[in-house]
Amino acid sequence: MSLTSALADTKGPVSRFFVEHFPEVRTLQQEWRQRMTGVRTARPPEDLRPPWGTIGTAFDYRVRFYFPSDRRKYVADHGAALVSGSRERIVLMEGGA
Repeated sequence: MSLTSALADTKGPVSRFFVEHFPEVRTLQQEWRQRMTGVRTARPPEDLRPPWGTIGTAFDYRVRFYFPSDRRKYVADHGAALVSGSRERIVLMEGGA
């Protein structure tokens, strides 16, 4: 499931987290915009293309691991088990289910 899909699911764990932890999100947004007005955005050099795919994947895994789920379905867990020499067999589920 993509982060966009998780955010669109108003009854899902990601949306519930935001409602619970940021009940005054409008106020937070206004304060943030006021504080950031005129602040220069840090950007990489123009000749350096950021590894957007790697950054997106890292963010995706971090968000997914924050919320409880059946983590056996992640390819990274399977790879980690192989590298660590773990004898535990991790079953990858088709379709991410």
